[in-house]
Amino acid sequence: MASRLAPTAVGPAPEALVRRVIHANLITGDHEQLTRVVDLVTSPHLSLAMRREALATVRDWDQPQQRDRVTGFWTYGLEPTGRTISALGRVLPERVPALLANAAPELQPDVLKLIAKYKLPTDDAVFAAWVTDATRSVLTRSAALRLLATRQAKQLDESLTIALKSELAPLRAEARDVLALVRPAEAIPLLGETLADEAASIPERQRAVLTLATLKTDTADAILKTWAGQLVIDQVPEPLQLDVLEAATARDLPDLKQAVDQFKVKLASGDLLARYKVSLHGGDAERGREVFVGHRVGQCIRCHKVGETLAGGNAGPNLHEAAKRHDRASLLQSLVDPNAKIAKGYETVTLVTADGKTFGGLIRKEDAHEIVLEQPDGKLVTLKPSDVEERTASKSAMPEMNRALSPRELRDLVEFLSTLR
Repeated sequence: MASRLAPTAVGPAPEALVRRVIHANLITGDHEQLTRVVDLVTSPHLSLAMRREALATVRDWDQPQQRDRVTGFWTYGLEPTGRTISALGRVLPERVPALLANAAPELQPDVLKLIAKYKLPTDDAVFAAWVTDATRSVLTRSAALRLLATRQAKQLDESLTIALKSELAPLRAEARDVLALVRPAEAIPLLGETLADEAASIPERQRAVLTLATLKTDTADAILKTWAGQLVIDQVPEPLQLDVLEAATARDLPDLKQAVDQFKVKLASGDLLARYKVSLHGGDAERGREVFVGHRVGQCIRCHKVGETLAGGNAGPNLHEAAKRHDRASLLQSLVDPNAKIAKGYETVTLVTADGKTFGGLIRKEDAHEIVLEQPDGKLVTLKPSDVEERTASKSAMPEMNRALSPRELRDLVEFLSTLR
């Protein structure tokens, strides 16, 4: 029944319900179900987040994720079948014009990736024009350039030349990445110059070092070795440290491995916060928001809300204006060591009264006269402090997020939280 919810009927439905609708259609995987999900991508009744979820589901239709997109739990049996592959061949070619015409500008880059993945028939000249179209978002222009490279279009060289000279840093970065794919020898000097250019934007420099790691040549490795050596002696700017670390790790070379090991030893010698200092600066706030809302394991929104803009759970404090109350170090600490500073009203304790009764839960209120405890079933119990004989140390109900998130995801999440002012 859930899979039959029509786009026009979704309207004010909660996002959790929309996720279930999308996932129910994915499980069935037939022509009719795929058509419904594709139509959700352009539905004006859905939030941008849910339209993006629908598009991501279409992208994964032939190879469904083994995690349930609703619960985050592992599931099995979502394997591609002849029926699902047939549905893709029937539905997508006829729906591409509508997607290109009606998808929100924010979704156009993902539509282009969908076209590239399934090799859908389109006119390359259209996308070459998109690369130079200043009215389109930089993400769309970058995705169009990538699509031209994927299709080995005859317009690629001219589009690359234009993009490399663009005033837009993300488009230049995309052009260097594409050049690394098609003519790596030309790309390496450009990437090295960008990485060393202090006037270049941090995202440009981050992409440059990660792209260098994909180019397995002596010239690229020499640049990486230089930067890995600087990492060991703390000469790499903080926003680039994680990127240099990941790039050096990706290349399994003795010199780079030695530098990585030395740097990790230095990190491990500090306290818990110091061990994750590479996640303190240089993140992407938009990706961090996606982690906050939609990470399959570490969905913060299950327990937190952000003012009235992001509706979530009440198990944790409202993070409205969190960045006004906490600096980056405190935000990161709250993620990797939640017990260091527990927000008042969110401490988990076990209390044993003089008559031998045991109560556990969250302290919602505590003063000299009473302790109000919210038990796991949601019921409140009020105790007199004088009646409490034993008490465990307060503990945060929040899990250690470094166990669920990668250092890069932590960095993006810190960046997002730092915008909540």
